[in-house]
Formats: sequence, C-alpha cells, structure tokens
Amino acid sequence: MKKGSIGKVVLTILVIGLLGLMILPSILVKLVDPEKAFAPPVLEKIEEPIALDFQIIDLKTDKISSIQIDSSMLEVSLILYFWAENCHPCAAELELLKKLKDQMGTDIVIYPISIDKAQERGKRFADLLTEDIPLYYWLEGDLPLNISRSKVPQAIVIGLDGSQYHQVGPANWIAPDFVKWLEQ
Repeated sequence: MKKGSIGKVVLTILVIGLLGLMILPSILVKLVDPEKAFAPPVLEKIEEPIALDFQIIDLKTDKISSIQIDSSMLEVSLILYFWAENCHPCAAELELLKKLKDQMGTDIVIYPISIDKAQERGKRFADLLTEDIPLYYWLEGDLPLNISRSKVPQAIVIGLDGSQYHQVGPANWIAPDFVKWLEQ
C-alpha cells in the first residue's frame, strides 16, 4: 500500500469515528431502555441546606436567567440535573426527566443544566436529543456540592418540605416509589 493511501485510510477511519461519537447519544437513547437499565434515584440527604444562587442560559432561546432558590419557600418539587455532552447515560435520563415532567405537570420544576466547558457542546447535544424539554447551560456561580464535569450525571432534588438531596449517577426518574415520594 502506498503512503498516500495509508493516510487516506487513517483519515477516513478518524472521520467515521468522530461522526459516530457525535450521533452516539441519540443511538443510545433509542437502544437502552432507561426505565429497566437504571435503578430508582438513591438520594443522599444534604444535612446543611446549600444556597442556590446562579445564572443559566436556555440553550434554545439564549435567554439568560438568574436563579435564586430558597428551599423553604418552594411550593413544588425541584430537580437541578447536571449533565454533559460526553455523558451517554445523560441522554437517556433527559428522556426520563421529560416523562417525569409530563407526568407531574406543574407540581415539579426541572432544570437540566449542562456543565460542559463550552456552551456550544451543550447546544449540539440539546438539538440532538429532544424538542420538548428546555435545556440550560451553567453560566455563573460556583457549582454546588463539588459537582464536577467529570462526575456527571448528578442532581440536587428538593422535596416539598424543603429538604435537599444529592443524587450521583444515572437514575430512573420515573420509578413509582420516587414519583410517590415527590408527590408527598
């Protein structure tokens, strides 16, 4: 094989690999049934409630919002879901969060927040996954609970009583026991 031919073969393999990585999340969402693959959330209670004061931007509309959450004043349950483009379980979980929102309606507020280093990465992911659930990008403020880009998915769940909980790893957000707990 000639040197030029080897270079073309390597380049072709690289391009195919990169294209595969770009579409992998959408394929995984269709291949994996997260309701069966993921366990219900395992929530760890946050003993000293954390202040939640940050800025996010809607990845579809580019609208910036300042969010200040006082757990003791909530009238609905709330989930702050932290995800990243390179997190393959996140794609499936976003679909579960959409189902949870559809099921609970106005009784829950869900903020799926990308913590990718570059906002554009989250935008590509958002366009790839779903049209129905607003996706956000973390703009300003310290990430709570030492949440890091290398440890996604993670979530902060605030119940109706104002108690805060931390979830690490993928979860079935529509598990009946979890939904029942949210509604109480």
